[in-house]
Amino acid sequence: MRWLGLVSVMLVVACGPMIPMSTDDGSSSGDEPSTGAPPPPSSTSAATSTSTSTGLPPGTTSTATGTTAAEADSSDEGVVFLIEPDGGGINCLCCDVFAQDCPDGEKCNPWANDGGDDWNGTRCSPIEREPGASGDPCTVVSSAASGVDSCDLGSLCWAVDPDTMQGTCTPLCEGSEANPMCPPGTDCLIANDGVLALCLPTCDPLAPAACGPGHACLPSEHAFACVWTGAGESAAAGEACAELYDCQPGLMCRSSASVGPPCDAGEDRCCTPYCDLTAPDPTAGCLDPGQACTSWWGEEPLPIGLEHVGLCVLPA
Repeated sequence: MRWLGLVSVMLVVACGPMIPMSTDDGSSSGDEPSTGAPPPPSSTSAATSTSTSTGLPPGTTSTATGTTAAEADSSDEGVVFLIEPDGGGINCLCCDVFAQDCPDGEKCNPWANDGGDDWNGTRCSPIEREPGASGDPCTVVSSAASGVDSCDLGSLCWAVDPDTMQGTCTPLCEGSEANPMCPPGTDCLIANDGVLALCLPTCDPLAPAACGPGHACLPSEHAFACVWTGAGESAAAGEACAELYDCQPGLMCRSSASVGPPCDAGEDRCCTPYCDLTAPDPTAGCLDPGQACTSWWGEEPLPIGLEHVGLCVLPA
């Protein structure tokens, strides 16, 4: 199941009935695509910030962490879409997922108030008598994006199987959208104009298999995180892509202008490899001699343990 239907325009309308009926790279490019697939601690507990003082994804709308110097185009500064905006908008921000400002016995959850798969607002939903804690199995009502699940306050049922309606309770980010905080070993992925704010396990895009089946190692607020994308065919290096999760592990979907001739003629975007800046020959795995291994982080502070991450793109 594809996820994170991103919206770029906030359109506030009346809240619907509260019943059952989400960066591409770290650059400031406006051509980044979109993502879609189904998810804070069992109680609102203090989280430890994993930030190294940058901000990013896909979101999203989320500011992208690290500016890739080789990205040619630069519109929609700081905004990276996991799923291309389609003219939709935020339908109802009825509560704050960071503040968890719902009445006692309820929690603030992202949801799709049109019954679809893309979270487009927030709602207060009831907390079960014996809710699941972070990491516990969970179930959702009606759909992955219904906003009604069996998880405790501060958690969202994520990575939901569309056939069984079962997933895993995943922490929502704490703090604020400007300064999100997550437990150690996770990073905040902010998407859909801030509707989704999830603490997901961090990963190294040069060892993406660690995320497991159905997941991709994608940019998050301050690092890279394992994002649920569901099953599906993936594009190889040099092949056309449209969204972040379209490429095989170890590849990033980038604009043809930044990747260069390895892209098929006429394609807007294609998959290009990550590269290791610390390797004896960083460009050894690149698609073309004209490409350079360029730091993913640009001039941003380098996250500890990910300083080596680069991308095969044309020199700036």
